[in-house]
Amino acid sequence: MSYTTLDRLTMALLNGDFSKAKEIVELYIAGGSEPNWRRAYELITQAMRYIGTMWENNLITVADEHIASMTCKYLLHALFLEQEQQHRFPPLPAVQRAMFFCVENEQHDIGITIVAQLFKEKGWDTRLLGANLPLEYAVMHAKKWKPKVVGLSVTLPYHLSRVPAYTHALEQLPHRPIILVGGRAVQLYDISSLCSPSTLIIKDVDALQQLLAEWGDGGLCATNGL
Repeated sequence: MSYTTLDRLTMALLNGDFSKAKEIVELYIAGGSEPNWRRAYELITQAMRYIGTMWENNLITVADEHIASMTCKYLLHALFLEQEQQHRFPPLPAVQRAMFFCVENEQHDIGITIVAQLFKEKGWDTRLLGANLPLEYAVMHAKKWKPKVVGLSVTLPYHLSRVPAYTHALEQLPHRPIILVGGRAVQLYDISSLCSPSTLIIKDVDALQQLLAEWGDGGLCATNGL
């Protein structure tokens, strides 16, 4: 049987084999025609989605999924450190702030961790508040820190009902941040009816990369109203 790179990474994560997982990802980065870290993020995201599907179909246990998630977090941390040592990310000329988190009871924060790193690579001052952040604390921190972008993530579909309250409250802050909503649940369902027209729905890494490119390395365009 022939195993793909995705298969081998998935098995390494499920086995909790950090060293093997890191070796697979580093070889994958080096093997591209244009080696870059985005390839690693895409591969890791695909592996974790595959693992999530396996869990939903009772092919693995909750414990298996937790082992894979923790191994993945160690892997991302190691890759982020390695990347930052190789490439010093220059700050934007006018410092832009962005904060990221998962809605209340949403424990899956790997995707939003990658999103925060992609912003950081572009020179943003980022804060990752992690999983399961209640609305009142998200609003409190945003009001205090005043980020120009607030990104929230929803992985499990039954947490989508929390989106309207979050986006409405955050959009009403005095400094009027731009709100991004993403995550696996957003890929599976059309959530436009849950958000105001000003909320930006991010389906995948490609859409995020395009948005960052449109904003440019100099920060948000004047047309965004900030």
